Order: sequence, then structure tokens, then C-alpha cells
Amino acid sequence: MPMVPATVTVSNPRRGKNLQIVGVLLILLGLTTCAIGMRSGSRGEPSDNFGHFLIGLLSFFAGATLWIIGRLIHWYHAE
Repeated sequence: MPMVPATVTVSNPRRGKNLQIVGVLLILLGLTTCAIGMRSGSRGEPSDNFGHFLIGLLSFFAGATLWIIGRLIHWYHAE
């Protein structure tokens, strides 16, 4: 019986690191944008920055999702 070599898939560990870096940058961008959106307007009146707050919140959650995927991607490719 001929010997068949086992196939080994090697995952790229930098791929997960790159996703983590992009995720952290999006988290920081989201937190900064949320802070701008929550800031009050001049003279203490509430500002109309709900758009900034919403974009910051979406950036934060997108960054958190990418960071989690970057942390877990090596389990998926470890087969």
C-alpha cells in the first residue's frame, strides 16, 4: 500500500494580528467619536451630534467584532 503524505494547513498568524490591530483602531475611533457626540454644544445647550454618537457606536462594535475574530481565527484554521 503506497504511503500518502498527510496534508498540513498552516494558518497565517499575522492575519489574526492584523485583524486585532484594525479592531483596536476602530474601537479607539469609535470611543473618540462617541465622546464627541456626547459633548454638549456651546453655552451648555444640548448639541445635535447624535450622528457622531451613532457612528462612534457602530465603529466601536465593528472594531470589537474584528478584534474577537482576530483572537479566535487560529482555532478555526488549526485543523
